[in-house]
Amino acid sequence: MRRYRLLTSFLVCLFLVAGIFSFEAEAGPEDSGFSLLQGAEEMVLAPSAPLRNPGKDILFEPVSGGVIKMGSFNNSRWFRISMKDLIQGLEKLPSYPEEEGILMFANPHVTHVDCFIPETPTKYARYTFGNASGNVLHFLYTRYPVLWMPSLKNFMEDGYVYLNVRSDYPVSAQLYLLAPRTFIRFFFRSLIIQLGFLGIMISFTVTYFLFYMMTGEKVYRTFMLIQLGMTLLISAFNGHLHAYLKLPMPVSTFMTWGAFGLMNIVGTRFFLGELQDRPRAHRLYRPALYFQSAMAPAVLVLAMSDRFFWVFLGALTAFSLSFAGSLLLFVSQLRKKTPPRALALYAGAHTTFFLGIGGMFACTYYAPHYFTRLSYPDLIYMVLLVISPFLLVWLLLSGSRVRFDSYNLLKAQSSHYRELSQRDGLTGLYNRSYLEHVLEESVKQARKTGKALAFIMLDIDHFKRYNDTWGHQEGDRALTLVARVIRDSLREQDVAARYGGEEFSVILSGASLPIACIVAERIRLSCEEHSSTLGADKTLTVSLGISLFHPGDTPETLIRRADDALYRAKKEGRNRMELESGYAPC
Repeated sequence: MRRYRLLTSFLVCLFLVAGIFSFEAEAGPEDSGFSLLQGAEEMVLAPSAPLRNPGKDILFEPVSGGVIKMGSFNNSRWFRISMKDLIQGLEKLPSYPEEEGILMFANPHVTHVDCFIPETPTKYARYTFGNASGNVLHFLYTRYPVLWMPSLKNFMEDGYVYLNVRSDYPVSAQLYLLAPRTFIRFFFRSLIIQLGFLGIMISFTVTYFLFYMMTGEKVYRTFMLIQLGMTLLISAFNGHLHAYLKLPMPVSTFMTWGAFGLMNIVGTRFFLGELQDRPRAHRLYRPALYFQSAMAPAVLVLAMSDRFFWVFLGALTAFSLSFAGSLLLFVSQLRKKTPPRALALYAGAHTTFFLGIGGMFACTYYAPHYFTRLSYPDLIYMVLLVISPFLLVWLLLSGSRVRFDSYNLLKAQSSHYRELSQRDGLTGLYNRSYLEHVLEESVKQARKTGKALAFIMLDIDHFKRYNDTWGHQEGDRALTLVARVIRDSLREQDVAARYGGEEFSVILSGASLPIACIVAERIRLSCEEHSSTLGADKTLTVSLGISLFHPGDTPETLIRRADDALYRAKKEGRNRMELESGYAPC
């Protein structure tokens, strides 16, 4: 259960935060200062010419539940609210000076609102909110259309307030009447939530980037691009860039659909790459990449031309192709018998991703009845889009850990086999090829640093006779004994090797002449003393030759001088050590 503790803690905290910020307390509208405005009516047939003097012959029908709906693209509708209903709504709010209130459309995709408040039977005061209108008097420049209403004492108590509402997409917007302090609290709370959400999205992007830099795995780069595209899409589509950074609306539209196209192209390339081991599925899905590559710029051009119905069709097709790729990959993983936990993480990450993105678009138009209980409905898709990358990071890290463990195991095995290839099978000492490599590096280091370096050549005396007398098995025992004595006589940084046959070599790094003599004599005496362990009447002695590094030496000259010293030791009677020519005996 410990492996799921992190996920459980994360999800619990996430839903607690969502619950705290989402659901209003069980207080009535009079206590909360947050009321769904009732009594709004919609004009049945929109006039073909601008409305100059609305008459009694124009037909209006009540809207249900205070929810204003625009059912088509690039649409404009007229609505009205009776002054009596508006005044009664204001009276239900907490009492504030001059009976001010705030009228808010709870949808950032309402692009333009003209509000007409009657001053006389034939004269109306006009207030405007629009994406291109700037800071017009009485309107707050936020991501929601908001009218800070003036005191209604100076207006007619009979009559209607008319609203001309426009949008690029089909929208569904609750119409709220708020007390000023309630709106300010809502405004800052929504700002904090959105900034926190975007901060989490950016942190996941940075996480993918860091993992990519550490591991070099391309899958992290892929999801970094998708996460970056999703962050830009959410910020631009929901009006954050336009409202808070004051970016022009065309720039925000361009970033929305540019990011959407980027996500689909990168995602489709990822699915296609993962399906390479399934030739049939790979061939079936390959046209999707070409379609996504063509559709992304087409949707962008259509969006910049305000042809949002065709944008909707293109985006829906691209989104469906990405979803199909996700399903194909899931089926492929099922057939490969992927571990259940990886399958669950994959399904959870992709399901929450597509539900979150799809829900963000769908909630533009469709507002379920329970949304009226939410003070911030965006949290539904926000929670999904936070869960998705969390599960995905968990999935990717699990896969990376398996690959990392496999890599470490392979590296350890390679090191083990490499070590075996450098060792002599009988004695356990290094072999001649490794000795020559180390000696070359030691000579380079001595030449560069000026530190001392000594080299010893060792040969077992009369080993051929010993072999002939006692047999090859006893000869192998003698070689093993000498190797053990050499190993026990050296320092940690020294290197001993079997040079060939009954010859051994020792590299003494940083050893001066006295140290080299001490080590050589220790080896000679120990071999003679331990020869009794081979059995009665068995005597084993060794002869040694020592050479010291001089400027200009090479590994070959160092070996040759040590070999010459060894030859003299043999000539002088064996069981002794000799220095290279030019040095007095130790």
